Amino acid sequence: MYKHIALPLTLLIALIISTNTYAQEPVQIQVTNKVLRPASEIPPLGHNGFGDIGAVQYSSANLIKQAGFEPAMMRDLYLVTTSGKDKGKRWITLDGPGTSWYALYNTGTYSGGSMRAYRITQAGDKQTVNKITETKVLPKNTPNFPDGGWLADLPGEYGSMSKLSKQEQQDYKAKNWRVYYESDTALQAGDVVIFTKNYGWPDKSIFHPRTFNWKKDFQTSWSVNGGTYQFVPHPISQPTEMDGGDQCMKVTPKASNVMVTQNAFGSPDRKDVFWYGQLEPGLTYRYEVWLRCDSTNQVTLGFATSGKFARGYFGHKLEQTFTINNQWQKVGFEFTAPPRPTQGGLGGPAITFTNQSPVYIDNIKLMPVYEVGDADKPFTVNRTQLNAILDGQPATGIKGALRVWEGLTSCRMQSLLSWHNDSELKAGAYNSLKSKDMTIPRSLMFMEATGDSPQTRVVPWLIIQVLFDEDEYRGLIEYLAAPFDPKKDTAKNKPWAYKRYTQRGHGRPWIDDFRELIIEFGNENWHNRAHSGWVGFGKFKHVHRFGREYGLFCRYFVDQIKQSPYWSDQAEQKIRFSLGGNYSTRIQNNKVIGYGQEASQAFNLPVYEGHATYIGPRWEMNEAAMTEIDDAGFQRMLTSYIAEKQSEWQKQNTSWQLLKKQGYDVTMVAYEGGPSGFDMPQIKKLGIKAPSEVYGKSLSAGVAAFDGWMDAYRMGWTHQCYLAFSQGLKWSSHTSFAQDFRPSPGFLAQQMRNRYMTGDMVEVKLSNVPQVTTSVLTGRGKQAKLTQTQVPAMGVYAMRAGDQLSVALLSRQLQGEIPVALNLPIEQAGKINCYMLAGDPRSTNILEKKVDIQSLPVSNDKLKQGVMQIAPIPAGSIVIYTFDQIH
Repeated sequence: MYKHIALPLTLLIALIISTNTYAQEPVQIQVTNKVLRPASEIPPLGHNGFGDIGAVQYSSANLIKQAGFEPAMMRDLYLVTTSGKDKGKRWITLDGPGTSWYALYNTGTYSGGSMRAYRITQAGDKQTVNKITETKVLPKNTPNFPDGGWLADLPGEYGSMSKLSKQEQQDYKAKNWRVYYESDTALQAGDVVIFTKNYGWPDKSIFHPRTFNWKKDFQTSWSVNGGTYQFVPHPISQPTEMDGGDQCMKVTPKASNVMVTQNAFGSPDRKDVFWYGQLEPGLTYRYEVWLRCDSTNQVTLGFATSGKFARGYFGHKLEQTFTINNQWQKVGFEFTAPPRPTQGGLGGPAITFTNQSPVYIDNIKLMPVYEVGDADKPFTVNRTQLNAILDGQPATGIKGALRVWEGLTSCRMQSLLSWHNDSELKAGAYNSLKSKDMTIPRSLMFMEATGDSPQTRVVPWLIIQVLFDEDEYRGLIEYLAAPFDPKKDTAKNKPWAYKRYTQRGHGRPWIDDFRELIIEFGNENWHNRAHSGWVGFGKFKHVHRFGREYGLFCRYFVDQIKQSPYWSDQAEQKIRFSLGGNYSTRIQNNKVIGYGQEASQAFNLPVYEGHATYIGPRWEMNEAAMTEIDDAGFQRMLTSYIAEKQSEWQKQNTSWQLLKKQGYDVTMVAYEGGPSGFDMPQIKKLGIKAPSEVYGKSLSAGVAAFDGWMDAYRMGWTHQCYLAFSQGLKWSSHTSFAQDFRPSPGFLAQQMRNRYMTGDMVEVKLSNVPQVTTSVLTGRGKQAKLTQTQVPAMGVYAMRAGDQLSVALLSRQLQGEIPVALNLPIEQAGKINCYMLAGDPRSTNILEKKVDIQSLPVSNDKLKQGVMQIAPIPAGSIVIYTFDQIH
């Protein structure tokens, strides 16, 4: 929880006593009553994520991943390049890597799968998206197509394509990499096609044999010693209370002893401590699973370390043995977690049994129990994470948005809205079959716990992938917005609302419980498939282009959503749609150009338009990360907003203002933001010693992030979401639970704004501001170079709410104090407090807590006739003064 820390006596004296004996003339600060942005337009800062670590999704309430063993799903989007008809069947070729997908996919990959095709059509000066056909790829054993309609054969062994000339490659792909489909609708170049297939448990033939050279089978979150396993349909009917979905795990013994396990926990002496989790000491856990076998068997539910048969959780034997039979049974027990391990290998849940018939496993759960009754629930909110979220938000009133990624998936909407999600099938150096365990109901229940009313809860910001079909989008709206009355409604006439009703235990729709709810169509779609999951509607890897097409498709989705009978006035009021933009914009002939801006214009409905508010070098813009740790680097980080980002963000403001003037109902938001500059290869090699990791987690980064967030408010941003509230390296805000869950200075800077700055943003006038010399990056990639510049050494922001006034003063210089003269539009205050995020600007909380929020009361007599006597502002710090009961 949040705590106040006493300052050293010398610092207390320095802050409380004012003096005029500085060689440097003080900065003249005049806080005014002129409102720049009303409070309603500048909500508290939010964030991405629930505070999880790589191997354990604590927020899902289940420390075990892929616990539902649901079917393998895959979806892909392409643009059509050519089309024709052959053997009595229509065919198309696909853009980018085509049907072969860099020799990962095989002939037959999507054979029998569904296929939807869309076209942008022109009518006068208006463009719209229309569905052209909904059909299937020819299934296997279709006459003349023994492997179905998905053709992706190579001309020989892997690598044979490279032996052909460029023209020969093009000719080969055009003839051999085709998709034949059932519909007789002719498609044309530029049409968008989306493929979807439910594989259950996939056959290895769907991917190229080379993808199994390293890992010989599909890689799930599970491993089995002494046997084999697959995810299969339930062999017999399941009890209603089991809620087992479509599949379970079937384990077939091959030895006298079998162990089913996964690595979830690691000791803090390991290099990968930033990835693996631990049980929370002293906390009670419920450990249970549904089991059956064809005869009878003795099954032990417990833990194992490093995948060995040596049982236990780092030396603690936590297990029970149960007898199972040919009927589904729920077995389990509760235990209290032991102290944190200090050494050891990797550990995780383990189910062991002796060699008899196959054992079927489903809905395994390892969940914290905080109070009586929790053990019987499918979900509980992790209180450690919840408390950290609440610490970072205002103590009273509205909270910021919480952006969640669970909907960025290839799974079915029905599983995304269930307790257990489908498994996502992905081809690569090895073939992955894993699931996201934090589904939409779990996410919304967690967010519901952040307050006691719609006005005091966080705002859910749901990313929903653009690959879902029309019925799935409408199903989502029914789930979120349709009431359910068990006296007149049924699972048949309201299946999605009924699903929610069974989860929550009452019929109130989710939109009633939040002041607003944001749906964002995809994430950074401007990548146009350059990264897996970041799907746009433009040509493959044409990054930062085709924003208009993205906007047109999002408009189509919303038009389909609004056909739902449950799209009510309440839904219209509560649900906001968000489109993702990028960093660049310009105005040409009075027309706004830019990915997000062009999308918003094509969308042409009220919309949130996302532009990230990162400080520091950005990898996605090919801005080189810093490679040496020195004072010049920390000074550059301190000024990274004002020197490198402010002018870019001002262009976003100019474009936004013109769009509003032209009649577009656009509101700017920051889907992500905060400290950046993390170099992934560098951090992979050097870990916490990587320069980019040190800079990004330093107090300098926290100061610059605060600077950027506050000025973004001034320039038109509303919701802003820090990336990310999570445990680990790079953009993660906290160390792991095993390392005391220490917040980074960037997260603490967010907390400073949310806790101590409230109300309307008012204008502040500065004069006599010293300049600080810093470095800025000009150019990108190999052409980038650092040049020297000067920027103001200080920034000041102020907010006012009723009889409260808060003033934030920050230093952008690495060394030396800045004397100030603070003039306020008030005469007196009943109470004055000072809060600081101060220390060595080079410090981090990576290994120990060196940076924290410090607080102290200030004597009321320091404010006389509108002049506040304060001490100079320490180098590289944030100092906030709050004034209550002002007049």
